[in-house]
Amino acid sequence: AKVDQIRRVEKKGESAESFADSLQSQVITQLRSKSSDIGRELAQLTAKYSRKHPSVISVRSQLSDIKRQINAEISRIVSTATNELEVSRSRQKSIFDSLDDLKSQYSTENSASVFLRELEREAEASRTLHQSFLNRFKETQASAELDTTETRVLAPARIPPAPSFPNKKLFLAVSMLLGLTIGIAIAFVIDIFDYSVKTEKDVEDKFGLPLYCSIPVIDETSQNQLKTVNKFNLVAQLVLQRFGLKKHTREHDYIDGVRSLEVSVATYAAVNPLSPFAEAIRTLRSRIRYSNIDDPIKIVMISSAIPGEGKSTTASNLAHYAAKTGEKVLLIDGDFRHPVLTQAFAPSSKYSLLDILINQASITETIQRTESSNLFFMPAPINQECWQSAETLGSE
Repeated sequence: AKVDQIRRVEKKGESAESFADSLQSQVITQLRSKSSDIGRELAQLTAKYSRKHPSVISVRSQLSDIKRQINAEISRIVSTATNELEVSRSRQKSIFDSLDDLKSQYSTENSASVFLRELEREAEASRTLHQSFLNRFKETQASAELDTTETRVLAPARIPPAPSFPNKKLFLAVSMLLGLTIGIAIAFVIDIFDYSVKTEKDVEDKFGLPLYCSIPVIDETSQNQLKTVNKFNLVAQLVLQRFGLKKHTREHDYIDGVRSLEVSVATYAAVNPLSPFAEAIRTLRSRIRYSNIDDPIKIVMISSAIPGEGKSTTASNLAHYAAKTGEKVLLIDGDFRHPVLTQAFAPSSKYSLLDILINQASITETIQRTESSNLFFMPAPINQECWQSAETLGSE
């Protein structure tokens, strides 16, 4: 292959320097590196002196000498490859001659080997037959010399009262212990990867914000709504949530009608002042009111991350309870997409907060007085499609 490559290179008229062995030769690589250095030095001296300067002539002589060394090394590599080819051909011929001799010898030995294996099989058959006759002879001789022995039953075979394997009690104890261990491990893993918020301290630790109060669910309303729910589906969902196989859902995910707000729910705290829900609303109002005594808070915005979390219920009850205590309250429904407060208190309103923002109505025309003398209400657009609420509320 090396010689063929050299011949192809020579046939193309190229230099033998492109031969693979010459490219991989360390000596040629070093000589080429040295030639490049001397070439750069020659270029510098030529630019500095004339071509007949002694230094230029000396460097040019060194460069020519290195090129001669490179050509000599390439010629040596080519000659070595040619010699290796001749040696390999001689070895190949010698091997083929030896192979022919071995083939003839193998043919002779193969016939002898076949005859030998035939003799070995006959000898093995004769040896087996002889051994069989010998064993039979010894058995006959021993039986003739020995007397017949009487046998007797030492103990009758009985059915055991219980199986020896498996040991049910041991298996049951190990299974219970193993199940308990796996259950504790699963519970521990679920607790480690449970990032849900369960207590007030969790809220303050995770968000770094003070928690004013927790608003409970109105018991009567939640019980009435749960009557329409499929009990089996609800229990299945709660079980899946308990074991972490399903995310926690809110009531509006499986209770029909939660997107509407009944008036009894919106005014529950004012009508039922002794209920836990009313107590939570009082706590929220007090903490908002006294959070900054020097500059009392008069404007409160109540929002939520997603629909159905209770912002409208909280805002309505907080406004009604504050109005019941004698304060003048303006309740503004800023939910343009799901205006449940407007549906509850002013479903037939002519103007809304959107009309004020686009200068189609004044504030006095929009604000409506409720049954309480101290509570006023500003509705949201209920019969208009307004899907760009964020852009509207964020404009100048």
